[in-house]
Amino acid sequence: MSIYKKLLEVQKEIGAISKDSSNPFFSSKYFDINKLIEHVNPILSENGLLLLQPIREGKQYSLIIDAESGEQVESYLELPKENNPQKMGSVLTYFRR
Repeated sequence: MSIYKKLLEVQKEIGAISKDSSNPFFSSKYFDINKLIEHVNPILSENGLLLLQPIREGKQYSLIIDAESGEQVESYLELPKENNPQKMGSVLTYFRR
């Protein structure tokens, strides 16, 4: 089975993601990245897929790799030039979503 067919099966099983956390500073709701990964990783594993989110060459990558075939799907976002570690941590968390 190709990685795209596996991803389709994963997508069907995951369904809709709801915003389950609140941000009091902006009076807004968001979904917690840790809860999302906690929910998604077992479904990916059941389908032989692995999620990695490395940082390379100033970019935040998201890679989904088929453990059987080695096929992969990737996307990335350029990281901004930021010297404040706290702000960069916020950027990384935001980009991982």
